[in-house]
Amino acid sequence: MLNSNCFNITTEEDIKNGLVHWAELFRATTWDEIKKLSQNNTIAKEVGKVMYGINTEEELQAYYMEEAHERWLSREWNQGYDAAEKEYSKIIAELKAEIEQLKS
Repeated sequence: MLNSNCFNITTEEDIKNGLVHWAELFRATTWDEIKKLSQNNTIAKEVGKVMYGINTEEELQAYYMEEAHERWLSREWNQGYDAAEKEYSKIIAELKAEIEQLKS
């Protein structure tokens, strides 16, 4: 098992087999770190691209979900406003007529 928090117990064999390198790659916190760690390793580059793609897709999904939610709220508010306007338009018209009658 690869544990990226146990660098203090790595062996020469772990280093030779590339386990430390992969642990560092998966422990990276920025895309720049991933690029730097994968620049001399074709497989690591591909893994970095996949990780970036997955992350980007998740970020895009979150963005679009938020955008969809905002649109839904806006539509619901507009529909509620329209329904209320229809429901109360008759009452409003009657009150306006009564106000005009009282003015004259």
